[in-house]
Amino acid sequence: SLDLCHQQLVAASLKTLADRGGAIAVVLHDFNLLAQLADRVIILDEGRIVAGGTPVEVFKPELFAQTFRARVRISPHPDTGKPLVIAL
Repeated sequence: SLDLCHQQLVAASLKTLADRGGAIAVVLHDFNLLAQLADRVIILDEGRIVAGGTPVEVFKPELFAQTFRARVRISPHPDTGKPLVIAL
């Protein structure tokens, strides 16, 4: 629940730690932020892993429909090419 500026500051700090060899684990419900930050993601449903891999591999409309009961469109972000989750 950080504002945009603080999200960017935290993301930059986490990237610095990862670039120095650190492993970072973060729990997020903001899928667009997650797609921009994460090298790998794990999706849980009632505590069980239902998908894992890169955001491109994992973020699929059918996964969102089954796991989160949400209709979404997944498009490449115009600047990064990473998944952009759009609620329908």
